[in-house]
Amino acid sequence: MAGIINSAGFSYALELIVAALLYMFFLKKRSWFPVRLALSSVAVTIAALLLTPLFGGIQWTALVGFLIIFILLILLCLCCCRIALREAVLCGAFAYLTQHFASALYLFLIYEGVVPEWGGILYWLSYGLAYAACTVLFAANIASDGHYNVSGARSAALVILVVLVSLVLSWITKYYDTGDSPALFRACQIYAMAVCFFMLWMEMTAEHDVRTAERLRDVEAIWEKRRAQYEMSRENIDMINRKCHDLKHQIAALADMRTDSGRKDSFIREIQDMVDVYDSSVDTGSEALDTILMEKGLYCHLHHIRWNCIAQKDVLDFMDAIDLYTMMGNALDNAAEGTEKIKDESDRNISVQIWRQGGFAVMQVENSYAGDLEFREGLPVTTKGDKTDHGYGLRSICDIAEKYRGTMTVKAEDGFFILSVVCPAEFSEAEETGI
Repeated sequence: MAGIINSAGFSYALELIVAALLYMFFLKKRSWFPVRLALSSVAVTIAALLLTPLFGGIQWTALVGFLIIFILLILLCLCCCRIALREAVLCGAFAYLTQHFASALYLFLIYEGVVPEWGGILYWLSYGLAYAACTVLFAANIASDGHYNVSGARSAALVILVVLVSLVLSWITKYYDTGDSPALFRACQIYAMAVCFFMLWMEMTAEHDVRTAERLRDVEAIWEKRRAQYEMSRENIDMINRKCHDLKHQIAALADMRTDSGRKDSFIREIQDMVDVYDSSVDTGSEALDTILMEKGLYCHLHHIRWNCIAQKDVLDFMDAIDLYTMMGNALDNAAEGTEKIKDESDRNISVQIWRQGGFAVMQVENSYAGDLEFREGLPVTTKGDKTDHGYGLRSICDIAEKYRGTMTVKAEDGFFILSVVCPAEFSEAEETGI
């Protein structure tokens, strides 16, 4: 056992696994993570013990052995973390670059005994410092929300670079060294560290660029929603102006009627219908919620959607007005979009219910929809061509619900899409900030 632990294969496997663990720490973990890590680490270690003896020179067997260990390291990342294959490839590549950076640093320090080993302390010190630096600079900054925003092409390009750096630079400097030029050997180690550092920095920069682009798309999506809300408000105002204009003339015509009771009754019914539209507002105790419900109710009337709203008072008074307006606005925008696809106007329905149940505030929006819905990870899959921006409204609702320690759920049932938000009714700002 002592011979195995002290072997080059075991130390090589341990270095790679620890390097991978540094990056996996910031990724979403799968269930039973410790067990998965232990079993997959055993597989990588066995492969390293068997294949490391092939790394004695530049030959095709060494290349095959290196690639097998690399593939096993990628599978280790994929087995332990809830990430896509392209992300696991990136994680494995990061681990190799970090290990190679630490190895080059150690060789630079120890070459020809310039710096003493101190009983193996130098090995642990050099790897510990290199791994700590890579964790702070790269591992903690590359991942976003437990994932890497990487394409398959970018991860493949990084793998090619890693293979070139690990094979060409490492083997040439290690196995073609004649000992005649220590300065050249140290220069090669510095060059190897610089290349590894640059590649890690390049990937971190690329990740930041992707995140910036995503934030820009989010800002554009918000702007587009505000523009759509402005257009909808303008339509509602135009409708109110038309209705008021019609109402004025109908009242005048009604005053002139003397004998035609049939036409008179018809006018009265039309006037009552118009009045009902503006008399259907709900007093929820929140000006923001009253505003959005009134506006969406008018929108539904204009677009021939049956509208039903029942709301208990002061149920959502613990929510910030902007959060409440955004959450309900996104929910009703999605409901209206789904309902308007139904050709038969008699089947268009939107229902809003807000009530208190026990110590929880419940908001539920139901809308009829056409076609079939496919769900993935609890959310509907878009049928739109642009899959990048789809789901922004639902993600926003989910984020707001989680802000108030609540949950959002969606389901399709009997031709209705049902969105529910449940939050503790006694939420306070102190709970949010942790004061």
